[in-house]
Amino acid sequence: MQQNDKQPPIFEHPTDAAAGAELPKRDEILSFVIDGVPALLTYADANLRYVYVNKAYADWYDRKKEDIIGKHIHELLPAEVFQRALPHYRRALAGATVTFENKTTNKDGQERWVSVRLVPYRSGGLVTGFFASLTDITERKRIEAALHERIKELKCLYSIADLIQAAASGEEMLAQAVQIIPPAMIHAEHAGARIIWKDRDFKTVNFRRTEWRIAADLVVQGEPEGLVEVCYPEMVPAPGGNPFVKEEREFIKVIAERLGRFIERVRAAEKLLESEERFRRVSSLISDIVYSCKTDAAGVFAIVWMTGAAERITGYSIQEITAERCWRFMVIEEDLALFEKHVTSLTPGLHGACELRIRRKDGKTVWLASYAECVADETTPGNLILYGGLLDITERKQMDAELRESEKKYRQLSIVDELTRLYNSRYFYVLLKSEIERSNRYKHPLTLLLLDIDNFKAYNDAYGHLQGDRVLSRLGEVLKRCLRQADAAFRYGGEEFTVLLPMAGQAEGIVTAERIRKKFREENFLSGRDRGKAMTLSIGLAEYRSQEDMREFVNRVDQFMYQAKKEGKDRICYGTT
Repeated sequence: MQQNDKQPPIFEHPTDAAAGAELPKRDEILSFVIDGVPALLTYADANLRYVYVNKAYADWYDRKKEDIIGKHIHELLPAEVFQRALPHYRRALAGATVTFENKTTNKDGQERWVSVRLVPYRSGGLVTGFFASLTDITERKRIEAALHERIKELKCLYSIADLIQAAASGEEMLAQAVQIIPPAMIHAEHAGARIIWKDRDFKTVNFRRTEWRIAADLVVQGEPEGLVEVCYPEMVPAPGGNPFVKEEREFIKVIAERLGRFIERVRAAEKLLESEERFRRVSSLISDIVYSCKTDAAGVFAIVWMTGAAERITGYSIQEITAERCWRFMVIEEDLALFEKHVTSLTPGLHGACELRIRRKDGKTVWLASYAECVADETTPGNLILYGGLLDITERKQMDAELRESEKKYRQLSIVDELTRLYNSRYFYVLLKSEIERSNRYKHPLTLLLLDIDNFKAYNDAYGHLQGDRVLSRLGEVLKRCLRQADAAFRYGGEEFTVLLPMAGQAEGIVTAERIRKKFREENFLSGRDRGKAMTLSIGLAEYRSQEDMREFVNRVDQFMYQAKKEGKDRICYGTT
């Protein structure tokens, strides 16, 4: 492993080296920093020299513990890893608890991502060093990167689906589609794309054919008529000599298949346009099913003719559908109102468009986009003719759902506290603003709780920050158990938590706060002689006053929480409503 031979500047600190070389409070620290834990744990003094490391930390770097202790951190870490971590070390020695992510290498030379948490240690009021815990998060990073790539692919397919719906011609659609493909590649900034069809060449400005390429045939009605191709004209990282992954090859095949089906529909529309007047009525509908209806003597629409992929999409043959006189029998009950409004209730000169669900012959549900136009029957005065087209949009709906789910996961990551799995303080103010607006608009009650764990700093100093994290995490679990589905709990900062109770007045809030206080007091965090020592909460509580400023509301609840602290802790304080 490459090491940095140049000695970095030593941190100036009033603590002398001899005092820093001793592991402070050794008996207490060794009670939880043990060699059996899988996490990488260490303690460094104010001069960034190792005072203690556990076995997992030493094994990570393929060293013995005694060979590490006493060395400067830069002597063990690669230079670039140390330089990235140095600003965070400085913050920890300034008294801040710091969490950051860093890329390093293990004893096998493999690049790994680690999450690092630095907790300062104070002696006599001065920071004399810090504890560091390292967790391998390489797999999480890999999953995040893979999810990001899948989202890019979904967005590309969604954009192509939109083009298919809007494009007036095959050439127009292909010219736009080729620009959408490169951003979905892993190395999007280097990728170039080309689509060949009918002796036409649609390509991005940076496209240049190289040996690094993937391609798929553009198949129309069973025959290859063109090509969809992606190349990297510039050097990109290529493990094993090929920069394309399996998912990208499958992705290009899916794009080629969608474009081929689009061209088939374009051709079908062109043939309809050439054949007879009734097909010209629906030439603008690039559809999977085209049909026409006429009103009978009773004024009810009945199918006159139908063509297209009806059996593939619905499971029913065209003969079976026309025998029912109308395709209404396939529409699921919840969407019948849409069908009536946008299909059978149309009058001359009106158009109808909607998306609805039908139930196939085999019981499966299919999404259809329905387009219909009503005209007067010139041959039979008083009768109406309905021209319609149906497009299978099931795949597009599935892509929509997958994209929404992916976006939901990313939003969730940005608003949830990692330790407690509660919402974070940033999302607290977003939701509080929304609930205040709702309370002012509808005159509904809204109650806010502010909770603080009593004597938490002393607990951390006595039992260690890992044990303190257990307390914070457990309080998150208690809050979830004690709240209604409409309520929301947040980690406000450090050992402070907030709870929003929509549609609840102060009296209901007091009941909820007391339930939380008692349940948390019953939790047991310690063993041995300390077993049974209870952790307690000081809780401030207030109901929102109409048109009250949001910051004033939070400050008012905060004052009640501090009042609970002053009056002896382990209690709830609130004012008059």
